Amino acid sequence: MEKLKHFSLTVFTILISFSCIAQMQINWSTNVSLGVNDIGNAMERTSDGGYIIAGSSSPSESSLWNTDFLVVKVNTNGDMEWSNSYGGTSNDDAQGIREMPDGGYLVFGFTNSEDGDLATDTLGGEDCWLLKIDPTGAVEWSKTIGGSSNDCGFDIHISDEGEISLLSFTYSSDGDVSSTNNSMQVWLTKVNQNGDVIWDRTYGGEGDDQPHSMERTEDGGYILCGISEVPAGYWVKKIAANGDEEWTNYLVIDEMPTYINSAIQTEDGGYLVTGSHGLPFGSSPLGHLVGRLVKLNPAGEVEWAKSYGGEFTDKLEYSTITSEGNYLAVGKAGSRNGDLPESLGGGIQAWILMVDAQGNKLFSDAIGGTNWDEVKYITESEPGIYTMLINSESDDGIFNIDRGFNNIWMVNFNASPVSNVEILPSTLVQLGPNPTSDYINIQAKDKIIESVELYSISGQLLLTKKLSAEQGQIDVQNIQSGNYLVNVYFEDGMVSKKILVER
Repeated sequence: MEKLKHFSLTVFTILISFSCIAQMQINWSTNVSLGVNDIGNAMERTSDGGYIIAGSSSPSESSLWNTDFLVVKVNTNGDMEWSNSYGGTSNDDAQGIREMPDGGYLVFGFTNSEDGDLATDTLGGEDCWLLKIDPTGAVEWSKTIGGSSNDCGFDIHISDEGEISLLSFTYSSDGDVSSTNNSMQVWLTKVNQNGDVIWDRTYGGEGDDQPHSMERTEDGGYILCGISEVPAGYWVKKIAANGDEEWTNYLVIDEMPTYINSAIQTEDGGYLVTGSHGLPFGSSPLGHLVGRLVKLNPAGEVEWAKSYGGEFTDKLEYSTITSEGNYLAVGKAGSRNGDLPESLGGGIQAWILMVDAQGNKLFSDAIGGTNWDEVKYITESEPGIYTMLINSESDDGIFNIDRGFNNIWMVNFNASPVSNVEILPSTLVQLGPNPTSDYINIQAKDKIIESVELYSISGQLLLTKKLSAEQGQIDVQNIQSGNYLVNVYFEDGMVSKKILVER
């Protein structure tokens, strides 16, 4: 163990016990856009092993901001099965989707339309819109929920018992809203299988209060995230099964507020909060805006809070728990240092971060083009295999199919650790020249090299070469400038060394 500690001081890698090196390998990617300006807001794994996606779609450049509900069904291999849009001539935006026991889907969001699919079902102002479709995407029923003022749907959840919960904001004090509101309030609603309201609760203060996300908890309640005007700040809020508020935490840590985007319940009954926070420009080693994960106990008290990112702008949006008990967080990153690879291209890129149950970084990487790319959601398809929902404005790199201003992509990848490899002394291997611009020469000391791998400093496998000799060479002429990790494998273990590629 002492040897491993000494080794980790000189080589940037992810080492646990003997070794645990996370690798990111993309299996498939699919552009699932329908119009010219599409945004994906939600994705769920379906009972047939595929995926269902909800968001918004603009059919033409002349109506970029007049969007429709967009629903896309994709099979387990990333092939699109069907896609449909729903709505009227004004702005309609799907924010959440869930599969029903009958194989159909409930789509939830908001609408400003009074025609098309909303011709006989409007309440006034902006309405929450609940849409039931069958397994092929055909409309079964449509229902608007709210009052005479503006009401906007944000999230939907269906419990294992079939209970349907809706998270929205409301300005209304009539119709389906039971409370009197003088400002925007967070609105939690439980409805039956036909969309009829069973009960509702509002949460908020004197100013405006807006929700961001909702998850059900093991006790039948809810964990909500949002932002308030009075008192000002982002919050995470625990709600009982009957709608009573149990606790609220604004998560101001070290005098820095956490910009909360989502929260999930963890295996110990606590919660993992995902977001970001600001730091002064020029702070070291982290800078302007960085990702933040906060672990809470069941009572909402902070157990740990950790920051991740570089010196530019990096944000985390959503997290999930992997089958191995780690936390996988996603968002967007503009940095090229700190926890982000130096070898990334230009633009804001889709960021994937894996940490253990104590928040220690296991893996960090980003993919994308030269414009703006962001991971909205991620789910574990199989152990060690994940599927992401990404919004992209790029038309190059991995996102090289451009159907308009903004595109919705799905990316499926492996991120499994390679473990139980004995770490050998670094003096067994010499690399040169360092820095290099074209080739890396590898020389072992009286040992046969079985294979060589080149990784980005975040753990992404870039190339592999079998040798079966004491020396060899790998070609890096097509590798971008930056720091890289060379893993040299022998029969009885491995050596990892860092090398700089310069142009």
